[in-house]
Amino acid sequence: MPESPSMSTPFGDMVGLWSEHGKLLIQRCEDCGEHFFFPRTRCPHCWSHDLAAVPSDGAGHVRSFSLVYKGLPDDLQAQAPIIIAEIKLDQGATLIARIVATIEEIQIGTRVVLLEAEAGKAFQLPTFKAL
Repeated sequence: MPESPSMSTPFGDMVGLWSEHGKLLIQRCEDCGEHFFFPRTRCPHCWSHDLAAVPSDGAGHVRSFSLVYKGLPDDLQAQAPIIIAEIKLDQGATLIARIVATIEEIQIGTRVVLLEAEAGKAFQLPTFKAL
């Protein structure tokens, strides 16, 4: 696996590590210890520039979700409807991501985990499954 990117690594490079290696990187502030996602040049909690890209274990829970039928990119539109959710990772970062599940399996608080590397290759962006 390539070296961990610095704080200035573009979003696409961080997400690319997921699609290529099954690793989701998030940022951690070296001053206050908070984790966050999407990549930024300053910590949204204390405004420090001292940031590091760290791997996420990919475990978390659903904070909000929606079943999306329209307005998706062409490659996703063919799979509609899909579930898009706000996911709070156990490390503290929050991100918007797809969940591969039926709507009956998802509710607020449902535990989710990032798809394994092989299964994840079918999706362009980090994708989760319900536990």
